Amino acid sequence: MNKEWASRFSVLRQTSIVRLLRGFAEGLVHPSVADDRRLVALHVKFIGSRVLMGIVAAAALPAFAVIGGGPDPLELTLFAGLIAPMGAAILASRTGRLDLARLVSAGLLVITVAVTALLSGGVFSPAIAWLVLAPAESIERATRRELMLGGYAAIAAVGVLSLCAICGWTPVESPSSFVVAPVFVLTALIFTAFKVLRSSEKAARTERALTRLRDGNRAILEHLSDLFTRHDETGACTFASSAAKSLLGVDAQELLGHGLFQRVHVADRPAFLRTITDAGSRREPANVLVRLRDDTAQRDQVVLATRRDRGEPRFIWTDLRAYPVISEDLDEDRIEVVAVMRDVSAQKAREEELERARIVAEEANRSKSRFLATVSHELRTPLNAVIGFSEMLANPDLCPKDPARLRDYARIINNSGVHLLDVVNSFLDASRIESGHFELNVETFDLAELVKSACAIVDVKIADSGVRLTTIAPADGLAFEGDKRACRQIVINLVSNAVKFTPKGGRVKVQLRRVGSLLELAVDDTGIGIAASDLARLGDPFFQAKSSYDRPYEGTGLGLSVVRGLVGLHGGSLQIESTPGAGTCVSVRLPAERPAEAPSTLSIPRIDARPRSSPAQAVA
Repeated sequence: MNKEWASRFSVLRQTSIVRLLRGFAEGLVHPSVADDRRLVALHVKFIGSRVLMGIVAAAALPAFAVIGGGPDPLELTLFAGLIAPMGAAILASRTGRLDLARLVSAGLLVITVAVTALLSGGVFSPAIAWLVLAPAESIERATRRELMLGGYAAIAAVGVLSLCAICGWTPVESPSSFVVAPVFVLTALIFTAFKVLRSSEKAARTERALTRLRDGNRAILEHLSDLFTRHDETGACTFASSAAKSLLGVDAQELLGHGLFQRVHVADRPAFLRTITDAGSRREPANVLVRLRDDTAQRDQVVLATRRDRGEPRFIWTDLRAYPVISEDLDEDRIEVVAVMRDVSAQKAREEELERARIVAEEANRSKSRFLATVSHELRTPLNAVIGFSEMLANPDLCPKDPARLRDYARIINNSGVHLLDVVNSFLDASRIESGHFELNVETFDLAELVKSACAIVDVKIADSGVRLTTIAPADGLAFEGDKRACRQIVINLVSNAVKFTPKGGRVKVQLRRVGSLLELAVDDTGIGIAASDLARLGDPFFQAKSSYDRPYEGTGLGLSVVRGLVGLHGGSLQIESTPGAGTCVSVRLPAERPAEAPSTLSIPRIDARPRSSPAQAVA
């Protein structure tokens, strides 16, 4: 039946008269609403109905006067009430204020009904039934303001009529009131019932549409991997999609209220709240990266900021985008926020990896610059000596006649050449260790004897330095299986470094001993020490810490780097304790028995560098 009536109504709307009236009403719509089709339809309906009603009433008035012998005051009031709403239509057409025009129309209706009731019996007039039309007119639109104003106007009209009845101002009841009384009641009932039915039908259609929309949205959200949440004015979560299970390992219900906020990393909580608040207060989208606690048992993607081995909570990086949602609750605007959170942990990991690669590349570039500067400095001094003294020997005018002086020149040239060879060997050793091509020549030898002989070599070189070198090693020796040349280089490099950074009058103690299954070589000095800011970079190629005197020392900066690599090739470890003014102690621990599987050529150990707890003790 409903479909049949809908079909008939559709045919009626297509008739030429209706199209003509609609076109006429559209021409009266104010230009300010011409771009909104929904508002245009509302204006056309309001203006067209009032104009049509007024035209019909105005056209019927002369005929009614001729047939009925002239209208009485009651009938004139009714006709005036039908024509007056044309003023509200003109108001809407001129100003575009449909809400104001509706209020004027409702007010005219109340005035018409009140005057009609006053002329037909006062407060007991059947026309009182028409007062229900004022609020009933607003039922379909369901706006609180119009419902309340219509109701207040109807109550006010009843109050005025009651006051007139009390004061005796009610005129004699018109004879025609008995004729139109049933019409008043019947039309009021029909109109109210029609509005209620229309409103109910509209509400049902709206509810069905909302249900379909909610079901569709829920189906979409169920299949999206992003987490959708809704937040009220306080930031509390009022809705969470089922993606919470796959993203965070919890049910969506656990995120409601402040459950989601409690899962945000403590450091990111201010940014999280600020983003939600900004989206609501500024009514514009906001974006931020936050970390959320992840309770999933296993993840197939990269998870950042986790420490599973220590049992600490793990977090994933999410890109949070917040959007304002304006909900019209009758005449109140309530701002809510919808947030979309996407897992960007893998992207964040790639960004951090790229950042690390950039830092490594920059460090490599700086290392290259340091390498060139070091090579230039370390080669220039001995080369100048070789070139200078060789030119003097080649020039008869400059060549000394004294054989002792000639031997001194030859010794200087030889020492410079040996120094150049040491520099080149340091570069080659560092390069082979770093590339993994350094091969050990393993043999069994007395490590105690090797330490003593290496220290004796250094002691001869530092005879004029004013630094006292003391060696302590087991008299019965310590057998060790390893590369003899590499171990000698370890000892010489460490002792040379200690002497170089120890001022005149200082002391260096070298001690070899067995500690359980390890052999420990400790080089302890009373030198200037190393600043805490430089400890972390010890062992980096070409890095040389500056002294407290703020001056660089000679050397390639490869000594400790080579030691670090050679110790790693023997499966050992390296520890450094140092504080400015308290000296430095370097401890090398090597396994007394060579492991069954030789360490990888790339297994360079990490240096355990830490501040020194106490100054170096005096060496006897």
